[in-house]
Amino acid sequence: MTDDAPSTPRSAPTRRAILTTAAWVVPLVAATSVPASAQSGGSVPVSKLRINPGYTVQNASKYDPATGTNRGPIVVYVCANYDQDITWWPNPDPSVAVLPYTVQVTGPLGSSTLSGVLTIAIGGYAQDLRWYPGENEFPVPAGTYTFTLALYGSDGSTSSTTSITIA
Repeated sequence: MTDDAPSTPRSAPTRRAILTTAAWVVPLVAATSVPASAQSGGSVPVSKLRINPGYTVQNASKYDPATGTNRGPIVVYVCANYDQDITWWPNPDPSVAVLPYTVQVTGPLGSSTLSGVLTIAIGGYAQDLRWYPGENEFPVPAGTYTFTLALYGSDGSTSSTTSITIA
């Protein structure tokens, strides 16, 4: 009599079954192990993002006749670059980067956060103008204000800090 039983027992997985399972499990593990800060991050790796030297803060020096001062509001220029060192394999870089950002502010008015989104074409530059505490909120109290810009990429963040003293 010939043995019609399969050469491998049913309980042993086949090579195809192992590869198929791995194809589904690996992306699932990769998707669930992303740090919390990057889950809401942008569409490109942080290594391709640069905070532009144009990131600065300035006293808008609007005159307040009630106090006779030119203190504030503060203008925040959020600037970033999306570098053009393009990766084509295994996944191409997006032609447009969508980058969430936050600006943490500390100073005489307490702590505050400004947030927004920059959209930058590959190899390009974007700028967003923000007002602190608001465009028509002046005068601001005298003192030192510190601004920390954080850009959020798909795998983390990069940040830069600057400050201004309002006399």
